[in-house]
Amino acid sequence: MSRIPGFLIAAPKSNSGKTLLTCAILKALKKRGKTVTAFKCGPDFIDPMFHQRVLGIPSKNLDTFFTSRDITRALFADGASKGEFTVGEGVMGLFDGMGGSEEQGSTYDLARTLGMSVVLIVDAKGLSRSILPIVRGFLDYDTDRLIKGIILNRVGESQYEILKKLVEEELKINVYGYFPETKGFEIRSRHLGLITPGEITDFNELTEKSSAMAEKCINISALEELETGTDYEEAGKLGELLKEYQTQEFEGLKVGVALDDAFCFNYDDNLELLKRMGAQVVPFSPIKDDTLPEDVDALIFPGGYPELFAFELSTNSALTQDIQIKIENGMPVIAECGGYMYLTESIEEKSGNIYPMVDIVKTKTSYQGRSPRFGYITIKENTEGTFLGNQEIRGHEFHYFDSEDNGDDCIAVKPFGNKKWLCIHADSNKWMGFPHLYYYSCPDYVCNFLKAARKYHDK
Repeated sequence: MSRIPGFLIAAPKSNSGKTLLTCAILKALKKRGKTVTAFKCGPDFIDPMFHQRVLGIPSKNLDTFFTSRDITRALFADGASKGEFTVGEGVMGLFDGMGGSEEQGSTYDLARTLGMSVVLIVDAKGLSRSILPIVRGFLDYDTDRLIKGIILNRVGESQYEILKKLVEEELKINVYGYFPETKGFEIRSRHLGLITPGEITDFNELTEKSSAMAEKCINISALEELETGTDYEEAGKLGELLKEYQTQEFEGLKVGVALDDAFCFNYDDNLELLKRMGAQVVPFSPIKDDTLPEDVDALIFPGGYPELFAFELSTNSALTQDIQIKIENGMPVIAECGGYMYLTESIEEKSGNIYPMVDIVKTKTSYQGRSPRFGYITIKENTEGTFLGNQEIRGHEFHYFDSEDNGDDCIAVKPFGNKKWLCIHADSNKWMGFPHLYYYSCPDYVCNFLKAARKYHDK
């Protein structure tokens, strides 16, 4: 068996520079002629956009809350098998999981599931010998011995040489290099996380400079020798796990998916699962397109930032009318978070301006100034006859807008504690609400959605 080469970038805490360093290393490996794949630990949508912008191919999301160990490993191997080397980016601190107290869903939990080598990014600004107990603590807590080395962030060359000697002599762990604090080497944030790479006008210049810095200051050759505990052969298991869903029933169905700057929060594996079941994914832009793609049988509106494009969306009345007519005539639809906001009566943005939307869901959405519901959830039916059936699906919520009526056809349950709430406007053809869904946590949901699309197509 051939193990998949690669490693997972982690850190002791958030805001340690993981995304910038991940992009710099991805670019450096690419410039060395390697075909590189990437993935993000956890449900974050934006970091994979940075990976994709650097590599030119989609980046996966892998999450041990969303999927079982077998499916997680199969999804990883399937993605990694498309390249020669893979790099993952962790979430929050290495051991930070669900609810702030659990290990499930953490970067470490994923690394252990994949047998993944971990490279720890340590923000060393203002540290000298104090770096030793910090790193020692992480090494002691790493019971599976996954941490293979560290990279020091935000230090100069002279300080790096001192710290490297201290760490390697006392802790017997490799220090692969450093990354200096350099003006202009940062990525701005907004309320849902980092801004998207499309909003950074000098993104290509930023990645070129940061990759050159990584090549100079980090031992990229040593990183290339790291590997995972997952074999390439496991990629074939994904087909076995989905065998019962791969029928000819859905061949030729066309699913229109809103994909543009307003609707960009989408898991690549969600679209891949639609394709594996036989459907065609047809992208369109609610910002630019006057009509829906020809002969589509169903619609999906992912999340994103519709509030930033509220004027463009509301004034594209030709498309909103087309969408309204199609859905009212029975075309199946899934709308999540920002996509759900688009299908409500109106969006009131932060400034107070109100913009009319598609008006399928008879409720209004507005900016709340905080996230009213946040984190992982499991969703169950509260009303019979939805795409979910008697199954449950996993996802998460994170949004600063809310609607007056979020629906009551399903129940969202937090994985720990007793917190739960009603959500989703759903029936046999519609699923519209704030939760983001991970399709591989419930392939039956996708199957039922495509069955509805088949009925619509045949009608």
